[in-house]
Amino acid sequence: MAKRGSWEGSIYKRSDGRWAGVVDLGWLDGKRNRKSMYAKTRKEVHEKLNMALDAHRKELSFQSDRLTVREFLSDWLRESVKPKVRLRTYQSYAEIVRIHLEPSLGRIRLSKLTPRDVQKLINSKLNDGLSPRRVQYVHAVLRSALGRAEKWGIIARNVAKLADIPKVEQPEINPFDPSEARLFVKTIAGERLEALYLLAIATGLRQAEVLGLSWEDIDFGKSQCTVRKTLQRIDGEFRFVEPKTIRSRRTLALSDIVISSLRERKGKQIGEMLVAGDK
Repeated sequence: MAKRGSWEGSIYKRSDGRWAGVVDLGWLDGKRNRKSMYAKTRKEVHEKLNMALDAHRKELSFQSDRLTVREFLSDWLRESVKPKVRLRTYQSYAEIVRIHLEPSLGRIRLSKLTPRDVQKLINSKLNDGLSPRRVQYVHAVLRSALGRAEKWGIIARNVAKLADIPKVEQPEINPFDPSEARLFVKTIAGERLEALYLLAIATGLRQAEVLGLSWEDIDFGKSQCTVRKTLQRIDGEFRFVEPKTIRSRRTLALSDIVISSLRERKGKQIGEMLVAGDK
């Protein structure tokens, strides 16, 4: 069964024979605003639910005439984004709102926001030297916010969908060819982090994934490593966090040369810790 969204009702029969209805009216002061109502018949409950929804939509329609983009974005971040996404994603959204959206669109009434306003924002960011990829991200955050406003019934349409966004040319990736890879392996021989470099070039893991590995993630017996967390910088501090998706949490086979280098590095690390403990 699909998950019910805001402003959708459910009706069920109670054990005492009466019918009950629950309607979800979105968020209020950081909490879900749900209303319950009862009647002798299912039809009566259904009518009460529709009346409650209609009254709520009219109230929101009146409020939205005075609601500014800044006020809505603040509510959206607090009520819709923060409870559902990872901390780093929330911080990224909040930064986009603070630096790019509020200064340009914040004073405009949400109900008066037009596709032209959004287009002017996009054009001005490009003229200011912001990269097309970053401008795309700014637009995506605004589109997501306005999409929620549309679902909540605060606006009639998502004007961000009507703006033209810049195209981004994908940079050409030039991985090492076999001869370059051999030269790299030869060059790093004897380096303190040789095992780390070998593991990275052998698996193709992202930097955050490689740096998130610990010895518990290396299975020397099966010659494999498992990605369970990544290392990310959050609020100026490095933290280990769970991968974003289930697919990112994976196990990879390791070659004999990588396993041998890792085993040697672990032995040296243990020796370094013993020496440090004696001081």
